[in-house]
Amino acid sequence: MDFDKKEFYGIVAKAKKQMQITIDQDCNVADTKPDVEKMIQTRGIVKIQETEMMVDRVRIKGEFVFQGLYGTNDTSAYLESLEYSLPFEEYVHIEGVLPSDYVKVKYTIDDINTILINSRKISIRVLLTFSFQITEEMKEKGIIEIHEENVSVLKKDVQITDLIVNKKDIARLKEELVLPANKANIYQILWTQVDMENLQAKMEEHMIEIQGAMHIFVLYLGEDAKMPVQYARWEIPVDTQLECYECMPGMIGRIGMTLGGQQLEIRPDEDGEERIISLDVTIDCDIKIYEDHKISYIDDGYSMEETLIPEYHMFDFETLVGKNQAVMKADKRFRLEQGSGKLLQVLSVKGSATVDDVEMTAQGLSVEGVWMADVLYLSTEDMTPVMSSSYMEPFTFFVETKNLKKYFKTGAGMLHAVEDVNLKIMPGKTLGVVGESGCGKSTVARCIMNVYRPTAGHIYYDGIDTCDAAQFRANRRR
Repeated sequence: MDFDKKEFYGIVAKAKKQMQITIDQDCNVADTKPDVEKMIQTRGIVKIQETEMMVDRVRIKGEFVFQGLYGTNDTSAYLESLEYSLPFEEYVHIEGVLPSDYVKVKYTIDDINTILINSRKISIRVLLTFSFQITEEMKEKGIIEIHEENVSVLKKDVQITDLIVNKKDIARLKEELVLPANKANIYQILWTQVDMENLQAKMEEHMIEIQGAMHIFVLYLGEDAKMPVQYARWEIPVDTQLECYECMPGMIGRIGMTLGGQQLEIRPDEDGEERIISLDVTIDCDIKIYEDHKISYIDDGYSMEETLIPEYHMFDFETLVGKNQAVMKADKRFRLEQGSGKLLQVLSVKGSATVDDVEMTAQGLSVEGVWMADVLYLSTEDMTPVMSSSYMEPFTFFVETKNLKKYFKTGAGMLHAVEDVNLKIMPGKTLGVVGESGCGKSTVARCIMNVYRPTAGHIYYDGIDTCDAAQFRANRRR
């Protein structure tokens, strides 16, 4: 029998596991550095150098790069910085994994704790959580056409999302930062902070376009003896491209972007003064590109001349259920810790968020977690003019409309005032809807306030569907 086959390809989740490790190491202060009086701010990044798949276990090797800003007893400088590389190698048991499987490793820094043993030695203790997601590649051939006149076939259509690209790549950014005219020349860089904001990736023809913003903060020792500690800030737009031959507009991109390595180098300007900072930054990209399409395959066949017995194999494949991008905004007032001196000026804020739980509900995804902020500021303390404080606050989503529709019956027919509106409003926030006259702004607001009953869709307030009459009445009584 003459027939055509097509190879179906998919990636299936095989196993997940979390593991916590502790890195505990005592480190000596370099001879060229002054004594440590007080640790002001600490941070670190994990560099995963090797991941090796074995039978029933995974080996992971890397290093934790610790960086610390500290106060000294040197009145000419007040501040200095430290950096140490803390290596680690761990084996994690995951039953059923094979060397041919693929592993994706994520990490969170749960805690960085430093203890001052003496002015020349500190103890560093780091708690890390690693998340391992194991996937395997699945391939199966299916019959899509039978070239026999006496055979009748039953075809089925299925919507699938094919994985076209699965790779890692690096986007490089190079910038030259010039000090503002009112800042002193650079003698030594003490502390830097580079943050990415609103990074977005867009599929273009044979490339991925990355756009966003980069914020740079530099704390340095200047050549001005009256004001030895200086700082400068810059905001640089990000607009770069990654080559990706398989990419085309309309494909679905699932691209994880994290800040990678950073290198800063002081260079002289045309007058020979140290006023230019050469910045080289990398963005680590975990690229998955999908294409959504429909395929047909033969599910059964019948012939008057011979008996056909189909052979079925179970095959899992990915399909896109939905795609959304949510932005959370939060604000909170905190008091400075006692004994930290009065705040004169905020120098920099390093923000981060940790997602603790994602729950799939009938309304969508419910996300809960914690956002954290590390604040570096100028204080009134004479011996430690630069200080820091850390704060955290839990977050969750609050209000959501899903596929909201509102139609009005008119003499000329049905007027579609609102069609498939989706939005979220965060706790304590105000959302502005902007548009031309008659576009449906007031109708959306009246539907949310239950002045109008939506034609279709849902409005969730604190997890309650206000479009459901019973739930709405119960909520009003509460």
